Amino acid sequence: MFSFLKTLYARLTAPILGLTLISIVMVWFIIPTFVSQNVEKSATRAAKDFAVNYLSMRDFYIQSIISQLYYDQTAPASVFHRELEDNFLTPENLEFLQRKSVEDTSSISVDLTSPYPFTQQIAPLLDPFQQRAWEVFKTDPERVYTELVASDTRQVVRVAVSDVMRYQACIDCHNVNAFSSKTDWQMGDVSGIVAINYDVTDLVQRGQLVASLITAGIVAMLVITMLLILHATRSVVNPVRSLTSSLQNLAHGNASRERIQHPEIKELKALSESLEIFQRRDQERNELSAQMRRLAYYDSLSNLPNRTHFKELLENALELADEIGSTITVVLIDVDRFQEINDTLGHQVGDHVLKTLARRLADLDIPGLVVAHLGEDEFALLLSCEEGYPDDPHAGELERIRKVFCKPFDWDENEFSITACFGVTHFCDNKSKPDNVMSEIDIALNRAKSEGPDSLVFYEEEFSDSLHRRVELMQGLRTGLKNGELRPYFQPQFDLQRREMVGAEALIRWIREDGSFVSPGEFIPLAESSGLIEDIGKLMLDEVCRLHKGWQDQGMPDLRMAVNVSAVEFARPDFVDHVAGVLKHYNLKPSSLELEITETAMLSDIGQVIRSLTRLGELGVELAIDDFGTGYSSLSVLRKLPVHRLKIDRSFVVDMTKDKDAVSVIKTIVALGRSLDLSLLAEGVEYQEEEDLLKLYGCHEVQGFFYARPMPADDFLAFWKQHLKELEEEPLQKGA
Repeated sequence: MFSFLKTLYARLTAPILGLTLISIVMVWFIIPTFVSQNVEKSATRAAKDFAVNYLSMRDFYIQSIISQLYYDQTAPASVFHRELEDNFLTPENLEFLQRKSVEDTSSISVDLTSPYPFTQQIAPLLDPFQQRAWEVFKTDPERVYTELVASDTRQVVRVAVSDVMRYQACIDCHNVNAFSSKTDWQMGDVSGIVAINYDVTDLVQRGQLVASLITAGIVAMLVITMLLILHATRSVVNPVRSLTSSLQNLAHGNASRERIQHPEIKELKALSESLEIFQRRDQERNELSAQMRRLAYYDSLSNLPNRTHFKELLENALELADEIGSTITVVLIDVDRFQEINDTLGHQVGDHVLKTLARRLADLDIPGLVVAHLGEDEFALLLSCEEGYPDDPHAGELERIRKVFCKPFDWDENEFSITACFGVTHFCDNKSKPDNVMSEIDIALNRAKSEGPDSLVFYEEEFSDSLHRRVELMQGLRTGLKNGELRPYFQPQFDLQRREMVGAEALIRWIREDGSFVSPGEFIPLAESSGLIEDIGKLMLDEVCRLHKGWQDQGMPDLRMAVNVSAVEFARPDFVDHVAGVLKHYNLKPSSLELEITETAMLSDIGQVIRSLTRLGELGVELAIDDFGTGYSSLSVLRKLPVHRLKIDRSFVVDMTKDKDAVSVIKTIVALGRSLDLSLLAEGVEYQEEEDLLKLYGCHEVQGFFYARPMPADDFLAFWKQHLKELEEEPLQKGA
C-alpha cells in the first residue's frame, strides 16, 4: 500500500481524485444551498418591493383624495361606494379592496395589522411574527423585517414594514375617530404593520430541480474529466514505468535485448528512442568492457591469466590459506635461452613453444592449480595444500611440472627440446602479501638462472638480505657518484729488467662518507648492470688526466697512466671523440694514456671494439688487453686488434710457483706476445720468486703488492718522488 503511494501514477492521480471528490462534495452541497438562498433573497426582495409599492399607492391616495373627503368635503365618501354614484372609498376600505385584489391574483397575501385596531375585521390581533416585527419597529421604524417560515408542505417568505403616520390628514382623522386607540397621534408614529406573505414553495421546488440538474451536470463533467485525466496519466505512467524498468535493468547490468515499445506521446517517444540508443550503446560498452577486461587480465597469446590477474588470484589464495590454515606454493618459471629460439627459428616457432607450454601446464591434473603467463617466456604457477604445513609441500607436483619442460617440441617435421629455470617459494602465514610473494620468487628465479640452465631454487631469507644489500649499494653508489666518494687509486707499474717505474694503473675506489670501504668487486657489477658505469668511466678518465697533467707540471716524466674501460663505453659511437676531447682539454700527449679492456668485454661486440680500438690507435692512445688468458679470444682476432700490451691475469701468476699448467699458460702468453710484437705485463706479483720466474720467462713489465699497493693521488706523488730519489742514489751506491 505504502509502496503504491510512492509511485508516479499514485502521485499524479491522487491530487486529481482528491480535487474531483472535493469538487463533487462542494457542488452537491453548495449549489442547492446557493439556489435556495437566491430564491429566498429574490422573494424577500419582491415582497419588500411590493410592500413599498403598496404603501406608496396608499400614500398617493391619501395625499390626493383624503383632503377632499375630510377638509374640503367636496367629495362624498362611502364604505359601499358602488352603491352611490361618484362616492370615494375610505382609506380602510381602499386597503381592504387592494389587499383582496392582490391575494386573488398572486401567491402574495397582505396582512394589514395594527396594535391599535379600529375594528376586529380590519385589524386583527398580531401574530407571533408581527409581534417580533413590532418590537423591532419600535426602535427602528425604517427597518424591513423578514423571516422564512417553512412547514412540511409549504415555504413562505414573510416581510414586514412599518406603517408610519406621514400625513396630517391621517393624524387628524385618527385623533377624532371614536375607534382610535389614542387621541395624541403625531407625525412619524408607527400606527401599524404591513406584512407581506410570499409563498415560494413552487419557486423553491423549481430551483431545487434546476440545482439538481446543474449539480448532476457538473458532477458528470468532473467525473468524465477525471476519467480522461486518469487515462491520460496512465498513458504517460505506463511508458514511464516501462522506461524505468529498462533503466533499472541497465543500472544492474541486465539490459534486455528486446526492442523498447515507443509510446504515442511525442516527448516519451523521443525519450524511449534515446533510451533504446543508450541501451544499444551500453550493450556495446559491456562487450567492449568484457573484451578490455580480457585483454587486461589475460595474455592474448596463451589465453592464460597475466601478471595483473595472477596477483589478484594470489591475494585471494593467501586470504583463503590464512582462513583454513594451508600452505601456498608459488613457482616462477623462465624458459632458458628463449631469445635464441626466436632469433634462430623465428618468432612463429617461439609462439608455438609458448602456446604448447601453456596448454601442457593447464592440462596438468593438479587440484587447485593456477597457471599464468606473466611475460614473454615467463610462467607462474600457484598451488595450495588443503590444510596443514607439510615439510616438503608439493614436491610431487613440482616434479611433474618440471617434466612438462622435458617433453620435446615438434615443428615442421623437426624436433627440439628446451630447458627452464624454476624459482619456488612457500607461504603459510597471514602476513604474506602478493607483492612480497612476487618479489621472493623473482629473487629465487634469478638465483636459479645464475646457477645455469634447468635449475630449481627455493627461496631463502638470505637471498633477500643479499638483494637488500644490492639495493642499498645501488642507492649509495648514485649518491656517492654525486658527492665525490668515488676516486682513483694508483698502482705503479715497473719495467721488470730495470725496476724502473714506467706507469701506473688507475683503479676505482669507493670510500663512503663514514670512511667505510666498498670493494670494487661488489659495486662494479652493480654499476655495469645499472648503466652507471658510463658516468663512472667518464669521471675516472677526466680525474686521471687532470691529476696526470698536474704531476707533469710538477716535474713528473711522461709516465703511462692506464685506465680501465668497460665494454659499454667501448660500444658508444662517441667514445673515441670523448677521449680525444679530454686529452685536448688537459693538453696531454695521447701516448701518456693507456686504455685497458678485458678480453671478455672485448668479445661482446667485436666489430665495434675493433673500430674503436683502431681509431684510438690512430689517435696515439696506447691499448692493453686486461686479464688476458681468461677469455676465449682467438689468435685471428688478436691479430686484428691494434693493441700494444697484454696483461697476464693474476690468477696465473699466483699459481705458477705450484701449478705447472699455470706456468705453461704464462709461457704461451709470453710467446704469443713476442710473436705479435706486444709488450707483456704481469699482474698480481707478490713474491720475489714470482718476479724471478717472470723475468726468466721473458715478461716485460710487472705490478703488484710486491712493489706497491694501490694508493691515493697524494701518496702516489710522494711514492714517485721517493722512487726517483732511490733511482738517483742507486748509481752512487754501485760506484762506492
